[in-house]
Amino acid sequence: MSKLNLSKYSDSLKENTTLVFFIQRLNELLFDYTLDTFKPRALNTILLCEELLNVIEEIEKQIIDEKNIEHIFNELKWSFKSDPVAKEIIGDRRNDYLDSVDIKDLPKLKLSISLLKNKLGDFNYLDKSKETIISLIQTKSPEKRKIEKITSSLITGLIDLGYNKSYIHKKFNEYFVRFDGVRNDLDFINDFFNSFNYQNQNFTVVFKAQIFFEKFKDSCQSFRLSITHDLSSYFAKESLNDYCKGFIDKKRHNQVYIVAENIIELDEESARLEVLGRIEKISNLFVFFHHKQNPTWNSTGLLITVDDEDSIVDSTIISSSTPILHKTLDLTPSKASVELKKVLKKFGLESSSFRRFDTAIDLHASAVKNTEIQNQLLNLWIALETLITPNKSKSKIQNYSEIITNFLVYDYLERIFRYVTKALIRESNGLRAILTDNISGVMPLHEKVAILIVSPEYEELREQVYEKLENNELLIYRIKKLNKDFGKGKDVKKFIETHIFKTRLQLNRIYRTRNLIVHSGRVPSFTENLTENLHNYVDSFLKRIIDFSLENKRVNSIEQACLEMELLVSRYLKNIEANKDETITKENIESILFGIK
Repeated sequence: MSKLNLSKYSDSLKENTTLVFFIQRLNELLFDYTLDTFKPRALNTILLCEELLNVIEEIEKQIIDEKNIEHIFNELKWSFKSDPVAKEIIGDRRNDYLDSVDIKDLPKLKLSISLLKNKLGDFNYLDKSKETIISLIQTKSPEKRKIEKITSSLITGLIDLGYNKSYIHKKFNEYFVRFDGVRNDLDFINDFFNSFNYQNQNFTVVFKAQIFFEKFKDSCQSFRLSITHDLSSYFAKESLNDYCKGFIDKKRHNQVYIVAENIIELDEESARLEVLGRIEKISNLFVFFHHKQNPTWNSTGLLITVDDEDSIVDSTIISSSTPILHKTLDLTPSKASVELKKVLKKFGLESSSFRRFDTAIDLHASAVKNTEIQNQLLNLWIALETLITPNKSKSKIQNYSEIITNFLVYDYLERIFRYVTKALIRESNGLRAILTDNISGVMPLHEKVAILIVSPEYEELREQVYEKLENNELLIYRIKKLNKDFGKGKDVKKFIETHIFKTRLQLNRIYRTRNLIVHSGRVPSFTENLTENLHNYVDSFLKRIIDFSLENKRVNSIEQACLEMELLVSRYLKNIEANKDETITKENIESILFGIK
C-alpha cells in the first residue's frame, strides 16, 4: 500500500473521498509488491465462465478429470453473487443460468454457461465496469466496497484481454501521478479508461544481442526475427525520439540488432515480451543442438509504433519490468546473510527430508532464474511434489491442497495486520507513538495495530488515527472493514473459511494448469497470475519448514513439519469455534485472531 501524493489535485477533488479511494485502490492493485490478498484476482466472473467452458472441452477430450467441474462452478456462483456489474447486466435471471443447472449434464451446462458468457460479453462487461466507476465517483457514492470489487474485476479483465499489467501501471502513473498542471475536474478518468480501447497496434521491435546470433540468423527467420548491423532499411533514424536515437548509437561493435516487424499487440510491453519470447525459443532450440554456448541479448528494447501505411507514429525505449517471481518482499542482503548462516549452522532435518528439501530449493532457484512462465510454474509445482509425501487414501490434489492450505492459513491474519501496520507507520511517524503510548504490554507492533482496529474499547483511539490519516481513504476503509470483519470469534471463523475456500480453488486451478501444460502444451492466459501465487505458496512452505527446524529442532522431518502445522491449525480453528460468540478484546485477541495461547 504505497503512499500517494495528491498535491496536484484541486481541493474539490481531494474532498471527493470516493475519487481518492479509487485512485489509491487502483495504485495498490497495480503495485508489484502489494500483499497477494489485495492484488487482482486471477479470474473475474466472465473469465470463470470462459474457464468452465475450456475445462468442459478438456474433459470431453479426456485430458482432465470431470471432478474439476464442481470446483469452478462453485467459484463462478460465488463470484457472481458478489459481482455488482454481472448482477446489473443479468438482473434477476441468475437462477436461469446457475442455480437450476445440473453440472452432471455437461451438454446442458456448456450451453447455459455459453449463454451467460454471451450475455455478459467481454467488452460490454468492461465498459459497464468503467461507466459504473465513473458514476460512483461523480455522485461521491459512499459504496467503497462496490468500487473496490468493480475496480479489481476491471483490472483482471484488462490483463486477460491482453494488456500487460506494467503497461496499465504506466498509464496509471501518466494520468494520476506524473502529469503536468493541476487536476480540477474528472475528465482525466475518462481519458485514462479511453486509453484502453481494445484496439491492437502494429509494432516494430528492436533488441541488441551478441554477434553470435549471426551464426544462426537463417534459423531466426523461422521465428520472424531478422539479424542485422544496419537498421536503415527498416526505418529512418531521424524520425525517432532523441533517446531512441541514443539506443541505436550506443550499439557496440560486438553486437547485432534483432528486429521483429508487424508485432500486433495491445501495448508496447506486450509487444516487447512477445519478441523476447521468440528470442528465448530460438535460443533454447540452439542450445539443444549446441550445449557449449548460450546466446545472450539485452532485454531493453526499442519499440516503434507504425500506422497502416507503415509510417512511424511513436517510438520509445522499454526496459525490463519486474519479473513475476521477483514480486515478493525479500529480506535485505544483510538480513538474508544472517538467516543463511543460521540455516547452515542449525538446520536439522534428517537425511531423507534434507535431500527432498535441498532438491526443492534447487527447483525454486531454477524457477526464479527461468524467464518462461510455464517452466516457472512447472518447476515450482514439482518442488511441492518433492516435499509432500503421497497419501494413498487421498487424491494427489486433495493431499497437496490440504497440506499447503494449512501452511497458508496459520499466519494469514498476521500477514494482513503486518501489511496494514507498515502502511500506517509509512503514513505518519506519529501513529507509532499513538500505538505505543495508548496500548500497553510487551508485544509486536502488528498485534497492537490489531488491538487498535478490532477491540471495541479503542473506538476513540481509532478516531484519532483517522484524523492522522487525512486523505488516505484506502487505509481508513481497510481499518473499518477489518473492524467489521473481526467483531466476534464467528467472524474470524467465516473469514478464515473463505480464505481456505479461495486458496483451495486456486490450488486446484494451478494443478489443472500444470496438467494442461504437460498433456496438451496449452498455457492459459492467467498462468502468470497463478505462477505468482504458487511462488508465494512455495516460499511460505519452505520458510515454515526452516522455522520449525531451527526452533530448538522442534521437527526433524518434513512429515513432522506437516503434522505439526496440521495440529496447530486444527487447534486454532477449534479455539475460534469455542469462542465464536465472544467479542474480540485486548485480552483474547492473541488467542482468537492469531492462534497464540
